Amino acid sequence: MTAAVSHLMYDQWPGYTNKGNPNTNPLCGPSTGSPCGLHQSRFSSSIDCEGCHLHDIDITPTAFNALIGDMDIGRVHNVSWSFE
Repeated sequence: MTAAVSHLMYDQWPGYTNKGNPNTNPLCGPSTGSPCGLHQSRFSSSIDCEGCHLHDIDITPTAFNALIGDMDIGRVHNVSWSFE
């Protein structure tokens, strides 16, 4: 399953100096085998989310269906998440 963090967080992450190459963002890790391997408890992140607010995440439909079950719900509020 894949999630994207806010571009506001992603672009300002400490150590991300080569803004032209997202694979150089410290949130990304080559050890996962994906282009950008931010590991959270259940997700890896492959890109930043342009439409997200600072602490939002955007997850794929597959992830949404697995966790929430009903795509018609749309946005889910008051969800806690963290980097691990």
